[in-house]
Amino acid sequence: MVDMMPPKRDGSVPVDEGMDVTTGDATTMRANAQTCEDAGPDVSLPNSRQSGKAPLASADFSWLRFDEGGLIPAIIQQYDSKEVLMMAWMNAEALERTQKTGSTWFWSRSRRALWNKGATSGNVQQVQAIYYDCDKDCLLITVDSPGPACHTGARSCFFNRL
Repeated sequence: MVDMMPPKRDGSVPVDEGMDVTTGDATTMRANAQTCEDAGPDVSLPNSRQSGKAPLASADFSWLRFDEGGLIPAIIQQYDSKEVLMMAWMNAEALERTQKTGSTWFWSRSRRALWNKGATSGNVQQVQAIYYDCDKDCLLITVDSPGPACHTGARSCFFNRL
């Protein structure tokens, strides 16, 4: 189960010290949640590379900014190589299932149904940590993905260059 930790008294949020963030100009910087205003709780897995997180009683995601359809984009990244694998949409139920099971769940806008990544193919993504951006309107989920992430059979959905 994914644990959630509320913000510190000063409003800052604990950050995985190993998390690197790359800006648009390709400069690598350390993630620093203190630069984001009004940050919410950190979301992470107790058995992942993170530790020391105290669980809350329930999955309350009201502090996240879901769109008018109740969805939030989730970027899925291989935890060790940092390769971006895919982007999919989550609603609160998909996020809660992801938190509880440790594997990724998404909302299909075309089928209007929840789906568990890898349930059919066997390529289940094991969640390492869940991060959110400073606007609280996008998620970054680091996973251990054993096989292709794309429905085409490609490792990543991002193989088309503009």
